Amino acid sequence: LFMFGNRKILLAIFSAGFAVQPLFSAGTNSLEFLNLGCGSRSIALAQASSAASDDTSSMFYNPAALATINEFKASFMFNEHVQNLHHSHIGAVLPLNLPNRATLGVGLYNLSIRNIPEYDHTGRRLNSVSAYTNMLSLSYAQEISYWLMLGASVKFAQEKLHTKEASAQMLDLGFWHPTAVPWLSIGGSLLNIGPGMKYENEKFPLPRTLRYGASYNLPYLNRSILLLAENFKVKNENSVFSAGVEINTIPHLSFRTGYSSLKKSGSKSSFGLGFRIGKIRLDYALAPFGSLGDSHSITFEYLMEPVRKSARHQLREEESEVLYNRAVQAYIREDEIGALKVLKRARKAYPENSKVSKLQKEIANSLYEKADSLYIK
Repeated sequence: LFMFGNRKILLAIFSAGFAVQPLFSAGTNSLEFLNLGCGSRSIALAQASSAASDDTSSMFYNPAALATINEFKASFMFNEHVQNLHHSHIGAVLPLNLPNRATLGVGLYNLSIRNIPEYDHTGRRLNSVSAYTNMLSLSYAQEISYWLMLGASVKFAQEKLHTKEASAQMLDLGFWHPTAVPWLSIGGSLLNIGPGMKYENEKFPLPRTLRYGASYNLPYLNRSILLLAENFKVKNENSVFSAGVEINTIPHLSFRTGYSSLKKSGSKSSFGLGFRIGKIRLDYALAPFGSLGDSHSITFEYLMEPVRKSARHQLREEESEVLYNRAVQAYIREDEIGALKVLKRARKAYPENSKVSKLQKEIANSLYEKADSLYIK
């Protein structure tokens, strides 16, 4: 309930969170819409995304994860939330083909609700009003080394309720670390760092959020099963655990589900599908909220050809080259068997290294000629 002069606007859920408050825990922060999540893939995975990458929603959860994206991506998300709440996002990621593997990202977010009842001081119904929140995010991520990516986002938000407006500036910081365990990565971020947002004479703090989690991409018959787990803590609210599973065992099709301890209404689970045709990927997410209804989210994403090799790909290529040079030295010493053993490791590290297969054939022919010469004698 908000009072402006001799009029009041009946809105049980605001402070830009709109439907957030009754669905989740009651909060005292501004810009609570940031708890709604971004990207249908991440929403289906219960927002356990601080250690996951692969799409433009990465900048919303952990800007450092953008450094793992190697192709230009642009996306549009529309979320038909409960209680006549509309949530949309447009984003783009531009990886730069530079030695430091820098990546740029930009995102536009909008949240709106219409037909909010307005009353005067006597309780008489007046007109209906609208409320909205807009936010611009500018992100930068860089690979410091193969084992560490860092990123930051600057965000500018503006929200309006009837004739009253407020704005805020925020900073996000994050890291992403591929561990020594194959396919296991960890990530963390500190989001929404800033002084707060002022409405009338009252100031509301930003929903400062700490996220940290892990992802494990389990190989399965040339496909993969992605396992995610995360914990996050919003200022003045309880800590939340979430987990997600993405099954990529069928070409071009992904099945997703997630669990979150955050929701108080409806199911704690979420579900989704992903489908890719050529350069277009379509993601869908469903999040039930019991008697309040269901939240439906759709994201369209356009992908271009990679502009650079992935860090893991580059590391394996370099490892293969080192092993190849070691095999050459062994071959010069006429240690053909030792050279073949090293070449086997080089081929496993990077099968596309054509020099490895060429040297293997050369050594094999050399051994065959030696064996044939001994047989003749």
